[in-house]
Amino acid sequence: MWIGTHKLVLSGVTVGLAAVIAITSGCFFGTYDFRFSLGKIKSIELGTDRARVEAVFGEPDMTDSAGYYYYEKKVSKRLDEIEELTEKMLNSSSMSEAAKYDVEIAKLRQELTEIEHYKFMYILFTSDGKVQRVSYNAKYGASGGSFSKEVKSVTLSPSRISISDINVKVVCQIEYKDGSYCIDYLSASVLSQATSIGANTLVWRNGWGEYSATLWVE
Repeated sequence: MWIGTHKLVLSGVTVGLAAVIAITSGCFFGTYDFRFSLGKIKSIELGTDRARVEAVFGEPDMTDSAGYYYYEKKVSKRLDEIEELTEKMLNSSSMSEAAKYDVEIAKLRQELTEIEHYKFMYILFTSDGKVQRVSYNAKYGASGGSFSKEVKSVTLSPSRISISDINVKVVCQIEYKDGSYCIDYLSASVLSQATSIGANTLVWRNGWGEYSATLWVE
């Protein structure tokens, strides 16, 4: 009898624990934005076409003439609501109705400014629709997020070039300690620093900091 009761209690605890795990997992998976998995972001190489980008990340939250914007859900959700409310405001049947929507839009815009940090990615395309740069900010802020970041690693590909190859494209991948990531081509001005046979130290900067890497010339 004791064994049966013990099993019953244990089963109850197990069921309760399973329920907690299920609820916790539901909360986690419900809030985590899988689009911003670093492995998924790294799968987009330079030269990838728009169709592949959309297959991996879905339709962009916003676009401009040159690229796609992707925002973390807590931001994209509000942007979608602002878009919907703006459409309703433009089609309002009265001034009072339009004013009501305007107030709701202002409230959502204020909420956006109060979000301290969020994930943000911009993918730049060439004129023929190929990926030219991927810039992922794991800690973007309402202030713009252009503050300096600590660099984790800088990788050049290829890391060795021939002195006769004046049209070489060198891909630079930068990982940051806060989880941010950027992949881009080194500019001609940076490559022009490689002036001698052997190891050449290249130095450059962008809005997130200063960088250096070694490029071998053979």
